[in-house]
Amino acid sequence: MHHISELHAAYDPLQYPLLFPYGEYGWHDNILRANEIASNPESRMSQSESIIPMEIDFTIPMDIEEREHTDIGSHTGASQAMSDLLIGSPSSIIMSKDKGKGKEKEIESDNDNNNNSESESELEAIFGDEDLEIQQKNKKIRWVTIREFIVYRIQIRDSNKTKNILHLSGRLFQQFMVDQYAKWKSNNLRWYRNNQQQFRTEIYSGLQDIVSEDDSYYDKIGKKIILSSSFTGSTRYMQQLYQDSMAIVREYGKPDLFVTVTCNPNWPEIVDELLPNQQANDRPDLVARVFKLKLKSITHDLFFKGILGRVIAHVYVIEFQKRGLPHAHILLILSPEDKPKTPEEFDNIVCAEIPDEELQPLLFETISRNMIHGPCGHLNSSSPCMVDGNCSKHYPREFIEATTVNKYGYPLYRRRDNNMTIKKKKAIIDNRWIVPYNPYLCQKYDCHINVEICSSIRSVKYLYKYVYKGHDRIMVSIGRPNDEITKYLDARYVSAIESCWRLFNFGLQERSHKVERLPVHLPNQQSVIFRESDDISTILEKSSHTKLTRYFEICANNQDDLVIKNLRYIDIPKFFLWENGNWHRRKRSGDKVISRLYMCSPRDKERFYLRILLTQIHGATSYNDMRTINGNLYDTYEEAVRELGLLDDENDEFDKCIKEAATYKMPSKLRQLFASILLFCDPRELKAYDLLHDNIQYLNEDYYHQQEILFKQKKLY
Repeated sequence: MHHISELHAAYDPLQYPLLFPYGEYGWHDNILRANEIASNPESRMSQSESIIPMEIDFTIPMDIEEREHTDIGSHTGASQAMSDLLIGSPSSIIMSKDKGKGKEKEIESDNDNNNNSESESELEAIFGDEDLEIQQKNKKIRWVTIREFIVYRIQIRDSNKTKNILHLSGRLFQQFMVDQYAKWKSNNLRWYRNNQQQFRTEIYSGLQDIVSEDDSYYDKIGKKIILSSSFTGSTRYMQQLYQDSMAIVREYGKPDLFVTVTCNPNWPEIVDELLPNQQANDRPDLVARVFKLKLKSITHDLFFKGILGRVIAHVYVIEFQKRGLPHAHILLILSPEDKPKTPEEFDNIVCAEIPDEELQPLLFETISRNMIHGPCGHLNSSSPCMVDGNCSKHYPREFIEATTVNKYGYPLYRRRDNNMTIKKKKAIIDNRWIVPYNPYLCQKYDCHINVEICSSIRSVKYLYKYVYKGHDRIMVSIGRPNDEITKYLDARYVSAIESCWRLFNFGLQERSHKVERLPVHLPNQQSVIFRESDDISTILEKSSHTKLTRYFEICANNQDDLVIKNLRYIDIPKFFLWENGNWHRRKRSGDKVISRLYMCSPRDKERFYLRILLTQIHGATSYNDMRTINGNLYDTYEEAVRELGLLDDENDEFDKCIKEAATYKMPSKLRQLFASILLFCDPRELKAYDLLHDNIQYLNEDYYHQQEILFKQKKLY
């Protein structure tokens, strides 16, 4: 008995003999892309060292053998006859004009630990697209990837629409799709684990010291990097999105509307395409595609048509329920003139009552099917929402004659006792069980669309933290310490629809604005990413400039340009585009660009004060220029900050530090920051009690948030 890797071409037919009764080979690493010719196919080794060559006799059916000699010219790189997919015969592949394309949107890394946050943004350029990492050295991709091959195989074709074995396999098809996604993702992670050991990170001046000492042991330089945020779905990836979204909040204010859209498996676009005796769960590929198109239409209505008001900024994230249905969380920031401020304006957007069946029959039908919670409580004590005998979603609500706002700022929508009822599961449902909705959206799209007013909510961080909470997990597992790849894999719950969504390369999130992250570093203290085999002198030459030093260079070379002369470092992304290691003037408006500086710890005092100056000084031409105030060159950045009057009051620097961090950090992290200030900052400059008193509302915000939840559970409004 031989063990073969999941990357072996024979793995799929051996694992799923019912799906591949003729033993058709699956993906392997010698499938060429369209219009490509293998110059030396034998030289391309398999991606996994665990693959063991096997001699397996697969009998090819007669019709395929005959096609091999008759119409083989019609087959392409990813659409060859199964006999052409054999590992031993890559040279017989016939090419066509079609080219597979696909690239997931990837986000550069962010980490608030001093220099590490800036170094991972450079690492993204090395790793690139996670789907194409094995070919990252080639400018033109020549080989079909796992994802592309699987997506091709599950396509709906008129020739076999009702006879495709995969689509007719029910739960086996669901398991197959999850396995294919796991194969693709684990192969990507394997590449990360095997190749990241080559990469090192070090401070620029540290490399200069090594060169000056003529140290040739480059393999001992730098720190190991495990899993950057360029890998979609990683913890750093989700943290990066949260940080970027909070930068949008700092620019445009709190979100006004929170919209949740859930897929309806009974949409006619899904039902009409199902094969006989099939349910929506049997076709995760179809459900994923239809929901993608529906979501595109819904977001177009929200973002561009402005049916709920003119939207100036938005974010949304796709999630997947354990039972499989995808849903989207959407946060909208409206223009000032369209922000709902009064209960009457709330009623124009959100409704929480049963519509009149005679006046609005379509809306009544949609609400009856999609917008009723439960029932739970005494009507159904086994409902999934029940926790300790109470509904975790606080249903049923109380009857309310008019919309009001409670003492915590949460709106209480109108739920009148008007004798309007719906019968569901032998239970009589009234307005207390209706999930808040927008009548126009629900009637148009016939699905669950929950709309909530959140402009008055104090703790907007919890909304964004909920949106970017990450993947579901089904167990607790202890892996190797500090191994982010293992942490990513352990206890992951993946549904069939999520697998199809990811394999189709549909995005998991979208933001209205690009967030440009700007590094903050002292002279020659920037982080440098390099390979063990790279020449240090070449690395120093390529890494001598950063976004900050290029900003100084632009300001120094354009003293006569009034626009550049008045630019602060945080303003430059609105007028310049960072590309190929330099800032280039934008040809279009930069209104959709927001910048944010990486966080600096107050323990790193000079860097901390430099960051303050970068938000204040216009048209700085050098580091010395940053320390020059009113013609006087100061020895430290702290002295320059004090000369500008930015630290006139006692505790001012620490107070600003906490208040800025409070815009996006959770209270537990703020308490750690407060403790760091007490431990490491000069006690002569610190009045701890006053600092605590001025910022206590940020430090204990989570306790108030928990108290609000308890009040809701007890129905104490």
